[in-house]
This record gives sequence, C-alpha cells and structure tokens, in this order.
Amino acid sequence: MNDNNKIQANSVDDNKIQANLTELWQKGELPAEWYYVKFDNTDNIYITFYAKSERHFNYCGIHIPEDEITEVLAPVPSYEEYQKLLSDQLAKIEGEEINAELEAENAKLKELLNTIKKQCELRIPKNGLSPVGDRAVLCKVFLDLIDEVIK
Repeated sequence: MNDNNKIQANSVDDNKIQANLTELWQKGELPAEWYYVKFDNTDNIYITFYAKSERHFNYCGIHIPEDEITEVLAPVPSYEEYQKLLSDQLAKIEGEEINAELEAENAKLKELLNTIKKQCELRIPKNGLSPVGDRAVLCKVFLDLIDEVIK
C-alpha cells in the first residue's frame, strides 16, 4: 500500500470506517488499492481492486458494475500489517491465558486462606473475650491479615 493513499482505520470504529469508505468511493475519492467489498446484494465479502482512474472495482479480472457494489468494507492489509494484526491477536490470546491462570491460582490461594481462617477461628474464644495465649493472639493477627487479602 502506498502510504499517501493509505486509509488509517486504527482509532475509528468499524461502522464509521465502512460508511467513510463507501462515501469516499461514491464521491470518487477512494484511493486505488485492494478492498474488501460486498456486492450483488449478498452477505458475501470479496477482495477486489479499485481502479480509481476508471472508477470501478475488479474481481478476478471482471469489472463490477457500480450499481452492484453494496459496501466498501475495509482496505486489505499489507503483509506487514497482517503480521502485526496476527502478532497483536496472539499477544491478546496469551494475555487472556495468563489472566485465566492467575485467576485460577488466586482462587486456590483464597480457598487456602479460608481454610486457615477456619482453623484460626477455632482457637479464638467465641464469647467475646480477648484471645489468650500466644497462639490465639497470633491467630487473631492472621485473621485480620486474611480478611484484608480475601476482600
């Protein structure tokens, strides 16, 4: 793709991109390059080349009549852009997998803390008296810390 003719679509939502590209094509301002388009009133998507000088799309060497084009969806990415999209997608998937693993580990740790909490609660008097003895005081400290972590 020629950088001068390249249409940036990174920060604009997909519906605006479609509307903008279709409008640019209708105005005769769409740069010559490869695009994903819909035509012949179907939901099929085709890769076509837009010849700006002739104002028509080519699909497999056939000129597509203007009245058959439904939408100009998006420019076809260059190989470098495709590789970046692929890399970004893989990074996203890896990030999601790591998050899932961390959430599972977190759940296990919380379960363990709850088990420790139950054991500590057994060592503290239930009658509202202050804990007596080193173990009971230590358990009270653990309970306070555990409650902070489990929140």
